[in-house]
Amino acid sequence: MTMPKHNIAESLLDLEPHQSSNRRQFDEQAKRLFEQKLTAADWIRLLAMGLGGLGGAVVCGFLAATEPAETPALTRFILAALACIGLFWAVLAASLARRGASSSIHRAIAAKMGFLFSLAATVLIGVLSLAGVGEIPAVGLVLLPLATLVLATVVVIGHEIRQAELRLQQKLIEVEYRLARLTEASLLRQAGRSD
Repeated sequence: MTMPKHNIAESLLDLEPHQSSNRRQFDEQAKRLFEQKLTAADWIRLLAMGLGGLGGAVVCGFLAATEPAETPALTRFILAALACIGLFWAVLAASLARRGASSSIHRAIAAKMGFLFSLAATVLIGVLSLAGVGEIPAVGLVLLPLATLVLATVVVIGHEIRQAELRLQQKLIEVEYRLARLTEASLLRQAGRSD
């Protein structure tokens, strides 16, 4: 028979009932931990991401719509997919600009979008190369999506590690806060008994 794991942090958190004003204060501190206001450098990167995504979406969408009728369907599909990818980046940039802050959700979305788009490009070029569609791609064309896939993988892993650190920090802050409240309540009870 296995004993259930005893989680000390959860036990400490359950000792004191949640008080709405204290909980609100803690929630605001936790939000600040996971959300960061955009700096001037962030705004520049955001502008580049938004304009680049929108520009790429317009160009690729226009090409997909206006290519001659004899253009292969695969080419049109790839151009349409690239237009969608550009729109995704533009929408993410607009969402961040509207909020004026970057949250852990936005960073997770950006990291996973980069990974998925790099993976899709790598798989597509690999499949097309193996299928012998068109000319044999240059080595650089094959290595470029592999390099971006490796970079995107590193970014996703780094993001997940950072999120785990922030969640741990949040739990520690909550435990410290609860212990301080319990200590304060205990001191008040002792002071009440001595009077």
